[in-house]
Amino acid sequence: MPKGRMLNKKISKDIEIAKLSCKAALLYSWCIPHLDIEGRIEASPEIIKGVVVPYRKDFTLSVIRKCIEEIANNKHLVVYYGNVCKYMQFLGFTKNQTLDKKREAPSEIPPPTQELLLSYSGVTPAEVKVKVKSKLNISLSLIESIVSDLNSVLGTSYKSSSLKTRGLIQARLKEGFTLDDFKTVHRKMLRAWGTDEKMVKYLRPITLYGPKFENYLNQKSITTKLTPEGIKAYLIGQEWLKSKNAQEASDAK
Repeated sequence: MPKGRMLNKKISKDIEIAKLSCKAALLYSWCIPHLDIEGRIEASPEIIKGVVVPYRKDFTLSVIRKCIEEIANNKHLVVYYGNVCKYMQFLGFTKNQTLDKKREAPSEIPPPTQELLLSYSGVTPAEVKVKVKSKLNISLSLIESIVSDLNSVLGTSYKSSSLKTRGLIQARLKEGFTLDDFKTVHRKMLRAWGTDEKMVKYLRPITLYGPKFENYLNQKSITTKLTPEGIKAYLIGQEWLKSKNAQEASDAK
């Protein structure tokens, strides 16, 4: 990665960039010097805050998260998951600058899948677009079914539109797990943790759909009935989750 980049002045007249809000456009521009030769960087709001806008107090983590979503929705970047971290690749990275790959180190960040890139491209053949769109629609429909079942089992209101939740579910689907597997995990882990005051708070997508998903799926079923104390513990956990979600929603405003 270079110490800096020469940004072409034509970016000022880029109609697509001009459609972004001021904060999203600023973050987009300020990220460019920090991207690797392929236009990639970690997508963690904490990392973007510390590296790109460390002294901008108005760029809180929630603001950065919203900016990333806005830029992605306008198809200027794609957010995806690698083996460990979440990354983003800026599309059309070479459009407003000149790069010399001989003078820069190769990217150490894994690339997004070709299918994901095709879904963001405006120059692919029509039949490829239809095929990719169809697969994406199936994937989104499946994600919605999974999250809907989770909410039905736990009495929660998690959103299937969450980028983190989608990423985790897609990662498990790519590993070959099915809708029935997710339903099994929902019910097994409710029985395992629903009566435990310490563990009930982990009945959430970020935990259930993480790397230990297969362990949860193959965990021996617990037949212990929900005692009055267990029900109380479960309800306490649900209240904790609701208050936490409400606080996060308030912070995001």
